[in-house]
Amino acid sequence: APPSYQLEPSEGQAKGQHFIGAGGEKMPNLGQMTVPLMLADGTAAAATFQAAKVRKPLMAVSASCDQGHLVLFDNDLSAMVDRDSPEGREIRRLVKQCVAKTTLQRKGGVYTLPAWIVPPDKLTDKDLQRIKPHLQRPSVAQQVPQWPSVAPRTNDGDVSMEPGFPRQGR
Repeated sequence: APPSYQLEPSEGQAKGQHFIGAGGEKMPNLGQMTVPLMLADGTAAAATFQAAKVRKPLMAVSASCDQGHLVLFDNDLSAMVDRDSPEGREIRRLVKQCVAKTTLQRKGGVYTLPAWIVPPDKLTDKDLQRIKPHLQRPSVAQQVPQWPSVAPRTNDGDVSMEPGFPRQGR
């Protein structure tokens, strides 16, 4: 914990929630702490973090959005801006005009990509041309020899796929 900031009980800790690291290891939720921050532009802010034994604190995009921020990720610039600022409104207006975009769906505090795995024999030549730099038909068939006829679904109807980034679990 940062010096002189108290760890407090949290709802997630009381429910026995844990975090899953990139290597699949479980990390218990140790509680939460609210700490003052000084942003790079000199603005004072505060953030509440769920505590776990990690090297660097992570912020949930959903929590930032709940606080009224627009969060952008890019190779050259990743940033948060106030959603209702003139710049935030302009960015949202421009994104709405984009024809080629993938819209993520938020379920609870998690953003999901609405996507399904396509069996190799269902890929068209046009599909293969588009994804060729990333994937080749033979390697897909070798990695997943048994293709389900329907994507596996969870109880609430979501496609069941595990993301490759830290996530909160039970």
